[in-house]
Amino acid sequence: MRMSQKILIFARKFYRMIDSRMRVPYIILTLLALLPLKAMSDNHQAAACPEVKMSPERLTPMNEPRAGHTTLYANGELTVIGGRTSGFVPVQTAEYFSNGSWHTMQMVYTHDNGTVVGLRSGQVLVFGGHSEALGIGHTFTVERYDPATHTFEGFGCLDTKRSLASAIELDSGRVAISGNHYYRDDIELYDSQPAFRHIKTPTVQRRHPYMLHSAADDALIFAPIDTCYHPIDASIVDRVKGSTFHAPLLTQWTPLNIESLYDSNCAFVGDEKKGVYANLIAAQDSCGQMAIILVRDTVFTLLPTDVPVPTRSSLGDITYYSPIVADRQAGKAYLKGGDNELRHYVLCIDYAAAVASAEHDRPASVPAKLTLYYTDPIPDIGNQIPVLTPDGNLLIAGGIYDSNYKPFDTVWLFRFNPETAPAGAGLLSATWVWLVLAVALLLIACAVFLVRRRQRATIAIETSSDLDDATEDDPSDADDDSEPTVYNETAALLFERLDTLMTSQRLYLNSELKLSDVSEILKASKRSISDSVKATKGCSFSQFLNNLRIEHAKQLLRDNPNIKSTVLSTASGFANETSFFRNFKSVTGMTPREWLAQP
Repeated sequence: MRMSQKILIFARKFYRMIDSRMRVPYIILTLLALLPLKAMSDNHQAAACPEVKMSPERLTPMNEPRAGHTTLYANGELTVIGGRTSGFVPVQTAEYFSNGSWHTMQMVYTHDNGTVVGLRSGQVLVFGGHSEALGIGHTFTVERYDPATHTFEGFGCLDTKRSLASAIELDSGRVAISGNHYYRDDIELYDSQPAFRHIKTPTVQRRHPYMLHSAADDALIFAPIDTCYHPIDASIVDRVKGSTFHAPLLTQWTPLNIESLYDSNCAFVGDEKKGVYANLIAAQDSCGQMAIILVRDTVFTLLPTDVPVPTRSSLGDITYYSPIVADRQAGKAYLKGGDNELRHYVLCIDYAAAVASAEHDRPASVPAKLTLYYTDPIPDIGNQIPVLTPDGNLLIAGGIYDSNYKPFDTVWLFRFNPETAPAGAGLLSATWVWLVLAVALLLIACAVFLVRRRQRATIAIETSSDLDDATEDDPSDADDDSEPTVYNETAALLFERLDTLMTSQRLYLNSELKLSDVSEILKASKRSISDSVKATKGCSFSQFLNNLRIEHAKQLLRDNPNIKSTVLSTASGFANETSFFRNFKSVTGMTPREWLAQP
């Protein structure tokens, strides 16, 4: 039995015995004692992954609002290339930041959702994109940016017209290209010549696929969706060189679908000079759980972490939307996310020791340490892919939140200060101060009362008896339809334990869960558990479980609107689709698709 429960039981008995004139101050003192205990309990639950509050710095805004662009450092200068501006109109400009201000450059072509690759030579390759406003059409256009002269030069032509493609420079200096948007996807190669040449047709048509450097002159290509946004089997992996293969881990863990353009090499955590080719990707299972996958050469394994990858903070649910951005010098990587309240999250993955412990065909044996950074709600940070700054921070320039017609011009810096105190770091000392103060006041009140009543022994005996009664099972353990019991402290405490158990362990996702199973875990009778639910929620135990399952199903629908009903019902804890649909309509008055379509 938890300490807060014991205090409530004692408080209830003690309250009945004290003089009516002392009851108001007694209630105040009791609340003072319980508040720190509740804070300690909440702090313990949220401590699964350390949380650190941070305040991003607003930097000088760009000259023009942008989305569908690429942000990178070229010749040490922060640079944004292409994209579209207000009204969903493509722009034919780029900008670089120097001497405290942004400078606009004229491009040869427009590249809204075009692809940008920073080359080892220092030049920047830019190609493809939509041919019209509103994200319509594709282009063959190619140009090259020279950051030394801040000039663009048009040259060459893609073999396949593209938008939302991925590309990666190989060790040889050649650039492999794959992916398309509502058009044919082919794999082609650029080798410093004006002509781009087709090398193979991919096994699966893909939109903006992952391209991971896997060998000196090879890359892996895979994605969770096709060129028309339909889910596909991400476990089918093509290669620039070599045969297609199947990655079994990706049948259980689906890589995140990344909407915005980014540097395909941003997740590389290997060492080309030593012949170590390793990358990190974030993935999600059918239940919404997150994991980090280490891809070494062609082997996919789960990266162990010291705590589960958080999908919920102490403030709300988290949706991750970026690739992992690695800081190889620091041995840390970052995953960006947000919530419905416009808070922003960055999961820091201290991966160095974990990746070093992995071998070619064996998973890592050392867990990576996770830290979750979060902000207050900030409405004008776009869902743009962050870029790593030369000093190891993250920067987000432009992007959109909920409308392609209203991009931002804002620039934000997420600075990772090791001296920032973890959320709640000062809570323990403050809690103990309040706890000691409340206990001291309670002891004084008790002493006054005991002196007046001279019933110390009686109180001790009755309190002990009450504590024993609170843990005794009710002989009736049936989950029937009888009238609910009267709401009281005992029922409230038992339901609190039940609710905490369900929330922390998600037992309701087990379709075979029975009241007797919960009874055994909580060491309470089935009848008392059933009565506590009726008294607190006004429904039966089975209805309580189904309500939790429906809420879980709603979240899965929000996160993956195209999820199949068979997967949705099973992932939500229902034994079959019929039971799922019946309960969903009973709770919401709508079918799942009707509920999802509502404004």
